[in-house]
Amino acid sequence: MSACAACRFHKRKCEEECVLAPYFPADERQKFDCINKVFGTSRVTKILNRLDASQREAAVKSIVYEAEARLRDPVRGCAGLVSKLLNRLQLVEAELLNARRLLDTVIAPQAILPMQQPLGMGSSIHYNIVPIMGNPPVHSHTGGQLVIREPQHQQQQHRHPDQMF
Repeated sequence: MSACAACRFHKRKCEEECVLAPYFPADERQKFDCINKVFGTSRVTKILNRLDASQREAAVKSIVYEAEARLRDPVRGCAGLVSKLLNRLQLVEAELLNARRLLDTVIAPQAILPMQQPLGMGSSIHYNIVPIMGNPPVHSHTGGQLVIREPQHQQQQHRHPDQMF
């Protein structure tokens, strides 16, 4: 068995009961260097020894993630990343709200008018979308499905330029 990254770093023989060996193989030296710089080998070893074997892998992933975050941002670490993501989420929510407001101005609530039809058992509700300009597609709600049909274009009458009005 070759020495793990931790034992190689400390120039010692890696024993079978080495708690770090499964998580820091010799070919993943960078991962070990991160946790060693931030937390130290002794502290990580103590943490892993206190945990059940089933919890160690998740703990190592968390420790490595926090160590990498601390190296990128020594003051805030993961908390800085969480704060940055929360700010980004707020910006995206604000953009979504602005987009909804814009849609409300383009497609006003009065633009969606239910067609006047008597409703009986098994009937469906049909809506006509009233356009601001031009002929819209016809939308109808039938049995849980939204059906969109393109409008039938009116045939253009060919007129002579002198016959415009």
